[in-house]
Amino acid sequence: MNAPRTFLTLDPFYEGGGVMGRIAANAGFLRALLRAEVFDACHFFLPSAQQCRTLEAALRQDGVFSDKIRLLLRQDLPRALAEERYYCAHLSDCLTSLPALARLRRLHAPRAFPVTGATHTLSYSRFAPLYLAHLWPGASGREAIIGTSSAALAMLRETFAWLREGYNLPESTHPGPALAHIPLGVDPDLFPPPDPQAKAAARQQLGLPQDRWTLLCFGRLAPAHKFDLPPLLRAVQRGLLPGGGLCAEKMTLLLAGWTDTADHGPADTWAALARNLGLHVHLLKRPDAARKQACFLAADCFISPADSIQETFGLTLLEAGLAGLPVIASDFDGYRDLIVPEETGILVPSIGFPPSPDLDALGQVLPDDALHLLLGQQTVVDVPALALALGRLYADRELGGRLGRAGRERVLREFAWPAVIARYCAVWEAQWRTPEPAGDAAHPLHFPYARLFAGHPSHHLDDATPVRRTRLGEAIARGQDHPQQYLGLEPLLDADAVRRLLVLSRTTTPAGELVRRIMDDGGHAEAVARFCLHWALKQDILEVVG
Repeated sequence: MNAPRTFLTLDPFYEGGGVMGRIAANAGFLRALLRAEVFDACHFFLPSAQQCRTLEAALRQDGVFSDKIRLLLRQDLPRALAEERYYCAHLSDCLTSLPALARLRRLHAPRAFPVTGATHTLSYSRFAPLYLAHLWPGASGREAIIGTSSAALAMLRETFAWLREGYNLPESTHPGPALAHIPLGVDPDLFPPPDPQAKAAARQQLGLPQDRWTLLCFGRLAPAHKFDLPPLLRAVQRGLLPGGGLCAEKMTLLLAGWTDTADHGPADTWAALARNLGLHVHLLKRPDAARKQACFLAADCFISPADSIQETFGLTLLEAGLAGLPVIASDFDGYRDLIVPEETGILVPSIGFPPSPDLDALGQVLPDDALHLLLGQQTVVDVPALALALGRLYADRELGGRLGRAGRERVLREFAWPAVIARYCAVWEAQWRTPEPAGDAAHPLHFPYARLFAGHPSHHLDDATPVRRTRLGEAIARGQDHPQQYLGLEPLLDADAVRRLLVLSRTTTPAGELVRRIMDDGGHAEAVARFCLHWALKQDILEVVG
């Protein structure tokens, strides 16, 4: 009989409040993982009880909550790691807690189970210390960063090489995690096959003309976040010239997605510019899930001229493919993994920004949006090629249909969540075959608090220091009083350990002896015994003698 497989995570995956990008991808991953039933139990260690309740409600609403799921607090990790034989752990982002969880596993778990985390946005300047944290003596092949695109993996390799050079960290002494490529996925039931009646209904729902070729541009509508729209509008302007192949009176630009503000912003300026070109423009800000689905069902073609390094994958391209839409996209970052040129869409060449040591340094003190804007305004999507691609698909509807059908088939075959989850399972299985790391290695970025703050108190408790219970301690032992306890202390403030402490301290006893007896007689960890000892001294339940 195979041993039970238990999954561990520190993240809720459900973030709420969005139908795009990381938020949609993380929720989709978790739903697919739970529906696949590849684990006998799933343990979520979250920062607060409120987050536990919120996640349970969301999972119940989606119909994926079951008695296999346990929602715990992160303070419970040491105990759970020691008692449970976890099969693997996965984090919704590779940058937040992967090295920390790997070290906790080394300290407490009886076996080194795989720990993985996926990439999302990689370009924020504040992430540099988080990348550095992955290069430490305790890293092993049983930790892996899952790059969702080949471009993301290339960036990570270069980042780790740059950090090794700058900090003189040989791989022999400071290894890093393994790197694996697994894309994001989509729910195969998100969009049905293209259907004229569904298209007509979606256009009616959105208030769009029924007789116009509809070009959908869906994403984060801000020039620093995903793409700058004016180059696309200039491509349309080229296409409207004689011989360009486009006709303004017979097409609609459906501009939809997230905006930083519901008030006037860049998206409104872009829409006004498009109308000045004579285009019929429909601007839809912050659509909910139903209106997002209507956008894809209503469209004839999807376009995304991404030029921001904040983009890593391109989930909207998969959604467009699933909806059976031909795709025009910039040959940029993860997009080239998702589009097979001339088979499922058209890729338009891009030119990257030049090296700039001045901007590299300035970027460390700029807001992320300001840095991304400066870099994005030097990233070029080929406008003439964009215009040519638009003209081709506008004029040749048969070509568009062929690309759309092939795109849908490829998405269902390679990017549906069940296929993606199978790839994760293969990575976790392979990680078990890598050498198991030996011993504990302290992480240089994990503060040894007692050492670093040793100068704050007047002195520290020595194991030889004699202590005994106070009058309050005696009253608590008799059930005549109760100490103040705060939420969040429970994993270390153990009721049984406190009871044993009260019994053992009836007579004056060295502090170290109390700790040893609580560990030996009660089976408690040293961290629990010492916490309870110091807490009891703080609460006047125990006192130092002499």
